Order: sequence, then structure tokens, then C-alpha cells
Amino acid sequence: MSNPEYQSQEPKVLPGYFSPAAPPPQAPGQQSAPQAPAAPYPRMPEPVQQYVAPQLQLNHSGPGVRPFRGASFTQAIGRFYSHYGVFSGRASKSEFWWIAGAMSGLFVLCAFLIGVTDADWLTVLYMLFMLGSAVPSIALTVRRLHDANLSGALACLWLVPYVGFIAVWILALLPEKPQGARFDK
Repeated sequence: MSNPEYQSQEPKVLPGYFSPAAPPPQAPGQQSAPQAPAAPYPRMPEPVQQYVAPQLQLNHSGPGVRPFRGASFTQAIGRFYSHYGVFSGRASKSEFWWIAGAMSGLFVLCAFLIGVTDADWLTVLYMLFMLGSAVPSIALTVRRLHDANLSGALACLWLVPYVGFIAVWILALLPEKPQGARFDK
């Protein structure tokens, strides 16, 4: 039932679709470019070594942040943002009060400008800045309380309406104590 003539015929395939394309016809007098030798198949890469995750290093040296006694305004600002989110260690009074003064001054300035110009964009800009500075502000407060040998959890007093921030500022006024070095670990 099978036709031997049908079985012997090869299917016709257009060149380039399912078989290698035929070279284009050469014009008389043209020479074809020499063919590059076939490259051997690439070798399999060596087995990959097991991935070891790098240690997370925050922008501070050692286990905790050491207090910078007598820091200037620019040094306090630099340490404020370079120790973003570092809750261990201690912060000196000068570090804390330069930042507290700058944040309070910025608040007064923005409140004045917003009241005078009624600019909504300035309100949004100030709120974005304050949101971006929330974590380092809390971290700085915790480190300042550590320097006075107090628990950093006392920074939660900020959440008490009307008097909470005053209580935290009074605690931040306390002098540094050598026993606060226990928070450096």
C-alpha cells in the first residue's frame, strides 16, 4: 500500500528556513571572502563555587558608634547622616543638640515661609525631608540616651502628646556617664 516513489522523494524546503541558506550567486570577477574555520563548541564552565553573602556593614567602624565630644555643626550633620539607622553606641551632647537646633530652626523657617507664601509645595518638601530624617533622628536620640547610661527605649516618650518631646530633651541634657560604654557592644 505504500508507494515507493513517494518514500524516496525528499521534501522540498526553502533555503534558509529549515536548512542552511545557499550562498548568494557571485558576479563574474568577484571573489568570495574566505570562510572562517568552524569554532569548536564552547566548553562547559567550571562548577560555580558556593555563594557567600558579604557581611552587612553600616557606615561606622567597630561594634558601636563612639561619641564625638565637641563636634561642630558640619561634623554633627555628617555623623547624623553617615550613621543612618545605627542604634548601638553613643552620641555626645554636641552631636545631639546641633541636630535638634537645626531641625527646630528648619521647622520655624518653613512654618514662617509657608504662612507668608501659602506654598503647598513647600509643605510637601518639608514633610518629605522630615520623613527622610525620621530614622536618623530616632537613632541619634537612642545613642544620646545611651551616652547618659539610659535605655534607648526611653526615646518612645516622644510618643506622649504635648510633653513627650520635652521629657526626651530633658533626658538628653543629662551629662555623659562612663557606664554608658556598655552600649558600645
